[in-house]
Amino acid sequence: MKIMVIGVGRLGSQVAFVTMLKLNPDELILSDIKDLRGDILDLQHAAKGMGITTLITDKKSPADFIILALGASRSPTSLNEKDLLPLNKPLLEKVDIKECLKPDTTIIVMTNPVREMTEFAKTIWPGHNVVNPEKYLSAIRDGKADGTEMIKTKGYTNFGPAVSAALLIEELMSESHKRKAGIL
Repeated sequence: MKIMVIGVGRLGSQVAFVTMLKLNPDELILSDIKDLRGDILDLQHAAKGMGITTLITDKKSPADFIILALGASRSPTSLNEKDLLPLNKPLLEKVDIKECLKPDTTIIVMTNPVREMTEFAKTIWPGHNVVNPEKYLSAIRDGKADGTEMIKTKGYTNFGPAVSAALLIEELMSESHKRKAGIL
């Protein structure tokens, strides 16, 4: 399995780390506008320490899952996700993943506001499974999908959302396996 994370900031770096630890993909592809050499080396060291054999790279190639964690994030001074829509929508439009898409690639949207950005992403990449991990994040937060309290005290939230992405991929992999086996 190949997983690509686009946007390797606070959230994207945690998504990369958690999916590597929990899912041990064959390949983890990182993409960002910044130099990723430090992130790649850091993840390689973590993988080695955990006995994980995932290839970690910034070389784009077709992926099974593409996780979009790019864009402006909520902060204590700007808690309204709706304020982020005009900031993040143009960034999503600029994401060039043509060379990374396969017919069965699933695109996971974690860019805020997640619901609106997921719907927008469906218009950019029609014909692909475009989803978000909100149901897992809500379950992790005991039914509260809003991370406002964490943002007020910590400034951002990344651990729970990163785990929610890994849980969503696990579910999708299980469904795919069942479909191939003729169970679904």
